[in-house]
Amino acid sequence: MKSKDIKEGAPFLSPIKRGVLSTLVLLFLILFLGGVASIPYSFQSSSILYKFGTDRLLLRSGKIFGLMAFSLVLFQVASGTRLKFPDRIFSLNKVFRFHRICGLVIAGLAITHPILILASENMLFIPFKMRYWPEFTGVFLLMGLICTGVVSTLRKVMGLPFHLWFKMHQWVAPVLLALLFVHVLFVSETFETGLPHTLVFLSTGICGILWIRHKIRPFLSKPAFEVTSVEPAGKEAWRLNLVRVSGRAFQYHSGQFGFFRFQSPNISSEEHPFSISSSPTRPDGIELVVREGGDWTRLVSRIEPGTRCRVDGPYGLFSHAQCPKGSELIMIAGGIGITPMLSMVRYMADTRDDRKTLLIWSSKTREHDFFQNEFEGFGHSLINLRVIRVFTRDTEAFGENGRLDKPRLKRLVSGMTTSSYVYICGPPEMMKDTGKWLIELEFLKNRIFTENFGL
Repeated sequence: MKSKDIKEGAPFLSPIKRGVLSTLVLLFLILFLGGVASIPYSFQSSSILYKFGTDRLLLRSGKIFGLMAFSLVLFQVASGTRLKFPDRIFSLNKVFRFHRICGLVIAGLAITHPILILASENMLFIPFKMRYWPEFTGVFLLMGLICTGVVSTLRKVMGLPFHLWFKMHQWVAPVLLALLFVHVLFVSETFETGLPHTLVFLSTGICGILWIRHKIRPFLSKPAFEVTSVEPAGKEAWRLNLVRVSGRAFQYHSGQFGFFRFQSPNISSEEHPFSISSSPTRPDGIELVVREGGDWTRLVSRIEPGTRCRVDGPYGLFSHAQCPKGSELIMIAGGIGITPMLSMVRYMADTRDDRKTLLIWSSKTREHDFFQNEFEGFGHSLINLRVIRVFTRDTEAFGENGRLDKPRLKRLVSGMTTSSYVYICGPPEMMKDTGKWLIELEFLKNRIFTENFGL
């Protein structure tokens, strides 16, 4: 296939550009939070002016904690709306990781905020009077934040299905944002007029627009696909082939992922993220390999041919397209983590990219294997590709038998240079251990990339 016939997604930013932009984003966050923290000093309310000593310190600190929580909630809403700009700098997985950590920080700030305020007033509880309605709005807001945080953290322990949690999380956000807006605007005269008043309206309005955009974007000028087949792909795994039926061409890089929404009466219609296993050389068709691992994926076999599907994407920086041409590659996959690597290898085969590549795929048993004939075929088109299969629970299968530990990994990668670009995708513990072992084997840390399926 000629390179001019291949239409990939937007070019990746260079590491230097990403470094500069990430620094600018960090500086913006620091300056923004610093400016917010200065409001109780620059725009002092009468409640602060009439207090002295420890009481003034407690009250001002409580206001700062509250405003910091307000600011982080705004970032929380923005980070959950899947903006392309932060994805191109940090990758969406890291943005979502920030989202989770930020939620815990917000909970801590929100709990400390009323404690400090009440301590400055020598009070244990808010008097049950009508004039304190803004404070009680804050109480409901705090309860909502705590409940959201607890449910999100303990969802699996509670046995709450992902699709129910996801819908709740998506629709609770605007309610909490509205309560936050009312509480901040009316709880203190600082925000009745002037710059603070304008900033509250402006920042809350921007977040509201981002949330609305996020909800309607999947239905506006997005490529629509139709499922052409659903076939078994090894034990507890299914291969879904989709073809584009409307909208612009879906251009992506090998290794990237998207959010897929299937319009089927046999399965719930919320979005789910999946790595794309097909090559960008076929932008009008997409292949997914989905393993049964949760309440939704266990029903994926019920999707019938002809089912329509909308795709939001592509997202992610997990792609060998970021590497210099000709650089050596090491791909290490655990289980269904093979899907982005499969996309990369297929693309390499289509474009005759015969750089030295080592692919290590660890599975439970041979029954969990899929596309064996295709992997064998890669050996004819990519003579410098070496594929090693590792089976952790099948002593009679071909290839390596047993877990992928450090001694085995050292032996398998011995023929590759320590300057190779390494891509790891699989269970979180497997990725963590493998990355640590590679660094101990003197592979370059800044050339080791991981992809986490967990959102």
